[in-house]
Amino acid sequence: PSLPTRRRPTSSASVSWARRGVSETGGTAVSPVSTFTTAPAEDGLVVETTARTQCLAGTAYVAVRARNADTVPVDVTLSTPFGERTVTGVRPGASAYQAFSVRASDVAAGAAHVGASGDGRSFAADAAYDALACG
Repeated sequence: PSLPTRRRPTSSASVSWARRGVSETGGTAVSPVSTFTTAPAEDGLVVETTARTQCLAGTAYVAVRARNADTVPVDVTLSTPFGERTVTGVRPGASAYQAFSVRASDVAAGAAHVGASGDGRSFAADAAYDALACG
């Protein structure tokens, strides 16, 4: 698969990777699984999505980012089982981001949903994230 570009692709492209680490102070563990997805349809918006899990002060979080890789402003909705956030008017090249608290010390693997609309076009994709134990 190839990395996403600013052009509207005719098929989806994705790249995933995992990395585990602990900060120098031992307080923050990060275990991201990032998935970048471009719009699968020629008439859809081009949006790159990322989802990852992380620990902060012993609490698990699911962080979701959607980068507008299109040429028009878009309204973006980031959804997880732990909450939803809508950001309006995300400029080309800018991102919508939210870290959703799981309100627990661990989180099972899952997927965040990202939806976007603008200029009469739309985008929808799921971005997978890894399980993580912070305790």
